[in-house]
Amino acid sequence: MTDEEKAQEEYNKLKEENKRFKLDTSRAKAMSVFSGAGLKEEEYSEILEDIVGEDPERTQKLAEKICKTITGQKTQVTEKIKQDIAGNTPKPQVGTTASQADIDKAALQKEFEAAASRGDYVKMAQLTRKLQTLK
Repeated sequence: MTDEEKAQEEYNKLKEENKRFKLDTSRAKAMSVFSGAGLKEEEYSEILEDIVGEDPERTQKLAEKICKTITGQKTQVTEKIKQDIAGNTPKPQVGTTASQADIDKAALQKEFEAAASRGDYVKMAQLTRKLQTLK
């Protein structure tokens, strides 16, 4: 082997090592972006090799775009689910208010006294609140 052939072989080895280093760096950056976005390895492993290239910066930008798209869709789906849940949840019934004319204070007072004689503190508390709203 001549000196020129040896130099060429060494150059080819270094070139191949440089390519592997760039690919490894790109892969690491992409994995970092995906995991930073909250994705699990099994979620991005299928596309990882498709986006990894010899330019680590380009690979990182591509991974960031993919994550932005995925997280944007997740946010939209989450908001849609929240709206669906909130839209299908019945509104709670409104309690007794002081503006209702049909409430008889005397009847409530009698009911309160009966609850007090039984020692029914829960009922007493409810009736106290109703009486307070009438005042």
